[in-house]
Amino acid sequence: MKYYIRGAIAVLIFSQCACAPTLPKGASVISHINLPQKLSSANPAVESRTNNLPQSNWWRMFENPDLNRLVTMALKNNPGLAKASARVRLAQAEVLRSGAAEWPHLDSDNKITRAHNSKNGNHGIYNDKTSTVGEINPLVVSYHLDLFNEDRENIAAVQAGAEAVRAEYRQSALMLSAGVIKTYFALATAEQLVSIQGEIVKLDQAAENIQISAYKAGIQPAVDTVVQKVETANAESILAALQQERAALRFALAALLGKNPDYQLPITAGTHKIPDRLQIPAHIDLDVIAQRPDIQAALWSIKHALHTENSARAAFYPNINLRALTGFNSIGLSDLFKADSFTYAFGPAINLPIFEGGALEGRLQASAAAYDIAVYTYNQSILTAVSQIATDLSALEHSKEQLEDRVLACHQSSTLVDVATSQYNSGITDKMPLIQSSIRFNSAIKAQLEETLNWLSAVTDAATALGGGFQRLPS
Repeated sequence: MKYYIRGAIAVLIFSQCACAPTLPKGASVISHINLPQKLSSANPAVESRTNNLPQSNWWRMFENPDLNRLVTMALKNNPGLAKASARVRLAQAEVLRSGAAEWPHLDSDNKITRAHNSKNGNHGIYNDKTSTVGEINPLVVSYHLDLFNEDRENIAAVQAGAEAVRAEYRQSALMLSAGVIKTYFALATAEQLVSIQGEIVKLDQAAENIQISAYKAGIQPAVDTVVQKVETANAESILAALQQERAALRFALAALLGKNPDYQLPITAGTHKIPDRLQIPAHIDLDVIAQRPDIQAALWSIKHALHTENSARAAFYPNINLRALTGFNSIGLSDLFKADSFTYAFGPAINLPIFEGGALEGRLQASAAAYDIAVYTYNQSILTAVSQIATDLSALEHSKEQLEDRVLACHQSSTLVDVATSQYNSGITDKMPLIQSSIRFNSAIKAQLEETLNWLSAVTDAATALGGGFQRLPS
């Protein structure tokens, strides 16, 4: 027995001498970013706040119950998000499966075999005989002695991969919510644009009737009638395009909600609050950007690759398994459970890779390259995120300026309508100036609605670029 123990110790000492090949230093992650401060500190379209975490349920600032319900419905029913949730469950199952490597495995190994031994076999007195062999081992214990942390690294890699999948789920939810919000506002705007364009068509038709009457009376030439007919046709064409866009937006929003195209959407035009500014973190640095779900997924992918590389390195060292069993075996079933049939066995099984044709080294180099890829992917994600945030904050500022210009233009057009109405009622002018000023006013309202939609979309894009409060969404 002591020679057996000495031999096992010698093998363990020898195994410590095994080593993995060295690899070049891996890629380095981005450690800091620079975002122009004027985009946040001197931006009239934003409001700084001390909390650097993305604002959860930020879209509630629109004070629109219909929108809140639609976002909740989409997060519950969207098939794409449900698919992402299923991936999370699959990853959780993999974590459970891999974690079993840390524990001893208990099994039961039982078999009864009817066999004929050949005349020239090595079974002595049983040669050229047929017999029944019973082996009953009710308890078989096996345990992988993870001296070099290969199992732990594999488990950590699976856990990191599961966290990456969870982050990808949150990213999908973030993009889905942004899609629902922007499509909802686009549909609500389309409803209003169709209504206003319908009024413009009616005004153009009224102007056309006046031109036709004037032509028949010999007051105006035929060319004025032709020009007005063209204007009416253009207005009708724009109305048809807006109606088609409204239908397409309805179908798109229904699809985001996981509903059929005939689903009756709760859309109440003009009931939402239009915010003056968007609240953003006071200091947008790497810590803030790292709250984005896509950046979290990239970070977890780096950890997954690192643990995979460590596992590949540990594979160069001996693989040691401990095994023990107890039970009964007998040739002939009548003696199977007698005391003389009792058997047991225990001991280590040591597997030391000596020559494997470069398989282990190839695996290690591949895992090292995968780590570099994960780092470069993370770095690219950071740069893309910074660029996206800068672009969206800049767009937010310019959209606010353009919206203010549109509001002023709409106010001025309203004043012209008041003047034209007064002149018409006083008999100073005929109805044509009033109709024309009303068309310009409705066109100004349309332009203001479109710019308001651009502003709401810019708010949504900026909030989404900052993470949108989905960094802790349960999956």
